[in-house]
Amino acid sequence: MIKEYLVKEIGNILDRKLNMESMIRENQCEINELSEHIRLIQDGSNTSDTIFSPGYSNSCDEKKIQEYLKKKQSLLADNKSLISLVEEAQTKLDEVQKVYEYVNKAEHYSNLEKYGKNYTSSDDTSHLHMLETQEVERQRIARDLHDSVVQNMTNIVHKAEYASMIMDSDPIKAKLELKTIQKNTRDIISEIRDVIYNLRPMSFDDIGFDITIERELARLQNISGIKFKYRPSGTFEKIDHVIELTLFRIIQEACNNAIKHSKATVIEVSIESFSDHISLQISDNGIGFDFDSITSSPNSKSGFGLSMMKERVFLLSGKINFNSIKGKGTNISVDVPLK
Repeated sequence: MIKEYLVKEIGNILDRKLNMESMIRENQCEINELSEHIRLIQDGSNTSDTIFSPGYSNSCDEKKIQEYLKKKQSLLADNKSLISLVEEAQTKLDEVQKVYEYVNKAEHYSNLEKYGKNYTSSDDTSHLHMLETQEVERQRIARDLHDSVVQNMTNIVHKAEYASMIMDSDPIKAKLELKTIQKNTRDIISEIRDVIYNLRPMSFDDIGFDITIERELARLQNISGIKFKYRPSGTFEKIDHVIELTLFRIIQEACNNAIKHSKATVIEVSIESFSDHISLQISDNGIGFDFDSITSSPNSKSGFGLSMMKERVFLLSGKINFNSIKGKGTNISVDVPLK
């Protein structure tokens, strides 16, 4: 009962934290929009023809600016409060997770003492790991959308408003702004497609799992200059979608880590499908690394990536092994049951 309550509490805290972080991002977007509106009004006031009722025009502009400034200050204050609440939620989350780990260890040793050698530990932290994995994925998606799509869309709105403002006084410049808007819109469409592809590559359904991996490795080879070798074996037609996507993510993470850190010239990916399981091997001829030192470092992004790979395989009841020798490269082996 205690563990079920703690897992539920962790889920509730994560949801509250994610909702507040989403509100902070939305507020920040609105703050940026207000700042841009103020700038456009000030630019328009400086360049506009003030022959007709200049006093009235300036008065309206100043009133609008003050209105925007007041709203901006209110949003900044809201964000300050939300950031404080997010920090409190994170502290609470850390505390509950420590309690959960303590309870889980106590139960483990109790069962070990009770059943002796006959006791087999079935890692009861699966629910906790699943929640943490989901949070990381949701944060990644939210960050990708906010940092690229939302900001670029906001920029398009500002450019459209500016083009409308100068359409009569400077039609040539307005047309140039519209051309920029067209280009930015195409870029946003491409970014949204990338986000959708990262959520689930549609080519899984169109051309199959093994060909999708082949195309992804070809893409990585083009952008990195590193030679990729791909060796598929077996039939990949009746694999569960969750297994496909998990293995695809592991390959992406492992290859991206190798590209960034290994200084390898060749990366090999072998995947073999059997009747009851799938085996995956990812190896490179790079400089290698010390697995323990990387995973124990709290600031290591590659260590976090390795931990995420372990969590993904764990959720599929699979096995993953890391074998790296400094100066001789790295090998990652994954074995996942199909049922």
